Amino acid sequence: MTDFITIDVLILGAGGGGYPAAFFLACAGLHVVMVDPIGNLGGDCLAEGCVPSKAVREGALARVMSRKYKFFGLDGTMPAVDWQGVLAHKDLVQNARYAQHTKEIAGSTMVFHKGIGRITGEHTATIAVDGGTPLNYRFRYLIAATGSRPHILPIPGAELAITSHHLFRLGADLPMPARLAVIGGGYIGAESASMLDHLGVKTTILEATGELMPGADPDLRTYLTRCLGRRVDLICDALVTGITQGAGGLRLSYRRDGQDLTLEADAVLMATGRESVRPEGIGATGLSGSGAIMVDATMRSAIDHVYAPGDINGRSMLFHSAVRQSMVAAHNILAGGQPVDRLTHPLIT
Repeated sequence: MTDFITIDVLILGAGGGGYPAAFFLACAGLHVVMVDPIGNLGGDCLAEGCVPSKAVREGALARVMSRKYKFFGLDGTMPAVDWQGVLAHKDLVQNARYAQHTKEIAGSTMVFHKGIGRITGEHTATIAVDGGTPLNYRFRYLIAATGSRPHILPIPGAELAITSHHLFRLGADLPMPARLAVIGGGYIGAESASMLDHLGVKTTILEATGELMPGADPDLRTYLTRCLGRRVDLICDALVTGITQGAGGLRLSYRRDGQDLTLEADAVLMATGRESVRPEGIGATGLSGSGAIMVDATMRSAIDHVYAPGDINGRSMLFHSAVRQSMVAAHNILAGGQPVDRLTHPLIT
């Protein structure tokens, strides 16, 4: 017979969709357990997204500031790029934030596990604790906040491409490419291309639609397309069909205006969006389907005791959206599942 530890709330994922709710509910006196394979807070935002990318961007902007020297009566040369130094700065920023989070975890009544949770029943889960004995929990509420991962185009040679994970992860050791091809002109592709161009990389963006940032405000799309198109090679209406390894690097094939064309690069960055990741065994709760979990305005899924804030629901795959959604879920759990606070209402934090 399996022995279960009974708790109020199990939270799978310690990113923006998970940890705000965890601390809030623990402070309210609930017995909260949170599980994350990274072993710290921040999710992909800190591990390989917003934080490290902005650290690299900071270095890129500092370098190209020299282009404006003449406007201030200054003179000088543009600094050379120490790519390993840029990555070391990124790691320093990430580790500083992780150290802060470690103290926050230690100061909370929440129980935190480094590991992977698997749902085994409607109200039960097994936690494969990193380096420890598996633990079995029985919970009243589940917050599924397992986030998202880079979407990979189903094209031949996709495995030859890198993603934001390889570029920005802690301890990234990719060599600096002289020529970079970016597949996708969304916010990840556009930002990465912009910062690497500032660091001296010859960059090309291939976007399947007619402008950068599809889905964003039309004026913003037009403005970014015009401005970034002055600095990098921008190829719109390009359908990428494959990647192959050549003698001089990678060859990217694409179709545009009815023609089959190719592009040579040292590295190809796959920046074609992100896809939701469901917890292992989530179907055991009674939640059917695959991909993003549909939720209402309170972040509750089709199963009354299961909430899914953050990237997992696909509504707004941004860190600050996840934080807001996490707090919405927490408020509704405190209300016993009654829909008291929704995305359209202000919250007490």
